[in-house]
Amino acid sequence: MATRFTTLETLDESASSILLRVKDASSGAEARLRRWKEQAGGLDAVEKTLHLVYEANNPHVEEIVEVGSDDVGFYTLLGPEWGEPLPKVLAEGPLRVEEFESLADQVVAGLAAVHER
Repeated sequence: MATRFTTLETLDESASSILLRVKDASSGAEARLRRWKEQAGGLDAVEKTLHLVYEANNPHVEEIVEVGSDDVGFYTLLGPEWGEPLPKVLAEGPLRVEEFESLADQVVAGLAAVHER
């Protein structure tokens, strides 16, 4: 069975997931897709958490357009990119106090939105 997504580029990889730029065969559009790696405890907890994030619908939380699985594994289809990735921003040097406060406020607002669920 062919997968719906064709990988165009690997954007990032961590111990728990890999972020890809893909072509979505169902829409014909390019998108960002995070494939989740199997963890010791399985993917059930990750899936439940991601459904909460999906339902949060908060501007400080990355938009999840779709949560699903296919013949390759569990994935989240992400909304449009906005802003610079945090690792890139931090690699450019120390943040000014105002930048740090703004970033901290956004992170707290995002976490609060998810925890409200």
